[in-house]
Amino acid sequence: MKASVKFVVCIFLFSISLAHGGDTVSLEAREIAKRASEVDKYRSWSASIEVTQRSANGNTSSKSGITKMKLGEDGRPMRLFLFSSPGDIAGTTLLNIEKPGYEDNMWLYLPAIGRTRQIASGNKKNSFVGTEFTFSDLATPKTDLYDHRIVDEVVRQEADHYVVLSTAKNQDVVEDYGYQKVKSWIRKDNFTTTKILYFDEEGKKFKRQNIRDFVKLDNEGHWLARHRVMENLTSQDKTLFALDDVKTDIKNDHQFNPNRLGM
Repeated sequence: MKASVKFVVCIFLFSISLAHGGDTVSLEAREIAKRASEVDKYRSWSASIEVTQRSANGNTSSKSGITKMKLGEDGRPMRLFLFSSPGDIAGTTLLNIEKPGYEDNMWLYLPAIGRTRQIASGNKKNSFVGTEFTFSDLATPKTDLYDHRIVDEVVRQEADHYVVLSTAKNQDVVEDYGYQKVKSWIRKDNFTTTKILYFDEEGKKFKRQNIRDFVKLDNEGHWLARHRVMENLTSQDKTLFALDDVKTDIKNDHQFNPNRLGM
């Protein structure tokens, strides 16, 4: 009888251990995803940007301008893209202000009509100025909208990586952001993300982003990627985001106001 009791107790304790182990893995994956999303959240930075669109048949087009990021007084990041060429889109400005909860506030200034419009939730999965990036791709990932788990650990670009699979918690997230799940390759040493695989609303592989050439913003774990390539796996079209002339602690902040876009 005593042996049977000991056996039952051992099974019970083993089950508890497994349950807590599962929670630990889940929490760890969520923390990894969160830290990766905060890597470029430095006080403020700016850079010139060159956006090159390459179609599968070899045609290319380019846009250039500046991009900036600044932490607001409440610590929430504000991100801005302002294009200066070509002439037909010069002055086009995108402003994203992060807010807690489900979605951020995002505004687009269009010089052709001379006004600013706020982008609705359902439109954030649309293409940003004809690129393979969507509006939501340019915002800080909303880690709380996804369930995260570590699916692999690999060596990539001569560095150890976690591979984290993030699955949308509900259909509203899928419909608004355009992805059922996202797989991210995140470096273990500094939490920079070097590759992202996107799955569409039906769970099929849709896009792939390769990220490299990181510049260190400070000694507290903040980094900025200077080279991003987003590839549409169906059309084979690609968009390159190349940053240069990175500066930190920018002074001019009037552009981070939706009422002053275009001024």
